[in-house]
Amino acid sequence: MQSRRVCKRVVDAIIASFGLLLSAPIMGFIALALRMEAKGELIFRQERLGKGGTTFSLLKFRKFPPNWGRNGPGVTVAGDARMTQLGAFLARTKLDELPQLWNILRNEMSLVGPRPESMDHADLFTGEYAELLRYTPGLFGPNQIAFRNEASMYPADEEPDAFYRRVLFPKKAQVDLAYFRESGCISELVWVLRGIGAAIYGVIDWKRFVGLHSKIVAMDIVAVIAAWFVVNLIRFAGIPEDANLRALLIGLWVLPLFVVGTMALGASYRTPVRNFSFVDALHLAKVSAIGWVLGYLVVMVLHRNVSIFLGMTGFIVVFPFLSLPRVVGRLYWENKLEKPETTVHNVLIYGAGIGGTSLLRWLSKGSSSFDVCGFIDDAPPLRSRQLNGYKILGRQSDIPTINKVYHVDELWVTFRPTWQQKQRVQKICAQEAIKLIVLSDTEPFSRIITNTRPTKDARGQPDDSPHMSAELRPQHDTRAAG
Repeated sequence: MQSRRVCKRVVDAIIASFGLLLSAPIMGFIALALRMEAKGELIFRQERLGKGGTTFSLLKFRKFPPNWGRNGPGVTVAGDARMTQLGAFLARTKLDELPQLWNILRNEMSLVGPRPESMDHADLFTGEYAELLRYTPGLFGPNQIAFRNEASMYPADEEPDAFYRRVLFPKKAQVDLAYFRESGCISELVWVLRGIGAAIYGVIDWKRFVGLHSKIVAMDIVAVIAAWFVVNLIRFAGIPEDANLRALLIGLWVLPLFVVGTMALGASYRTPVRNFSFVDALHLAKVSAIGWVLGYLVVMVLHRNVSIFLGMTGFIVVFPFLSLPRVVGRLYWENKLEKPETTVHNVLIYGAGIGGTSLLRWLSKGSSSFDVCGFIDDAPPLRSRQLNGYKILGRQSDIPTINKVYHVDELWVTFRPTWQQKQRVQKICAQEAIKLIVLSDTEPFSRIITNTRPTKDARGQPDDSPHMSAELRPQHDTRAAG
């Protein structure tokens, strides 16, 4: 037992030392990226349970904004809203765990061991699970591989921390107990290698990725191959020969690997094809360009005499080849969608002030089921004028006449009417079979109407200009009576 502990410690120290040296440039780049993203601590420190129930500060690159503190659940779920864009990348690639090599060097952790739990879950180590505290927590282990994408295991209809306590922790504890009771020095080296492989392979949830994106990924692979083949045909006026043919064959597998791989890591497949937009096209151009450059550099390493012209031309050609299937897919889905028949309601807006113009903007953009006839307003200076291309057709007493011409279905009142005003307009709408909608009686519009205050002109009188309706004047103003 003593020899096993010595062997384990020596292996931990050697691999952790080499790991820190080899990963130093990567960690430096991550630190620089985090600093550019936001000011604050680069390293996230959290008290975790160590061997024998002692505590230590586990180190990670931060994934949340520096000012987030301890808000939110104690576990991280897929698509966690707290994560920054860089933090999500670090979590997906497990690069946020690199600082824990220092924890291993300090003998606070081991390369292989149970995953150290936060103090929020210290109460779970009771009964048979208390045995887990006999082992030094580790960076790798059976659970770190089996639960590589643990963040995606949390159901949407249950609180994450409660689900972890009820389901995930017992499962993980049983796996750890079964393994570490029989583990050996050689088997732990195997788990280190398996852990590194799982960290790399698990960057992408392949089952989900293939299920959702297999068709577009296949088209992207064909598009990259076609782009590379076309630029070779252009450069050599046909199929290249000899050394240039070898370069063509190398590019046929290297370039799709790097371009599509970079697109996957760069979240180019996050947006469905049917929702492909101009913003997505810009992102696709940037990410595919990065992937093409990286892939072409590898082609140049594998075949030194490859033409620079091919790389520059392919850089330009690959984007149209990738974007064309997405544009066609977007058009296909738009044509395929069955547009339901909608009943158009003719709306007359009562009040040509701020509320009325805001309502017009909302009705114009929000739904095709509303057709605005125009405005009515009781302020004489506004009569026969226009707002945003819509005519002020009259005042309250003109509603029956307006209805004869425009066949009004709904009257929307954009101010808080007096009791007398409301009674009169209700009577008119009942006689004309017009649906009355008073925004001040309807949430959430009532809060906006309540908080609206009339402006004053230079004489201290209510402003009757088209920018502030007469309906927003104090209620004792007799001109608003219609």
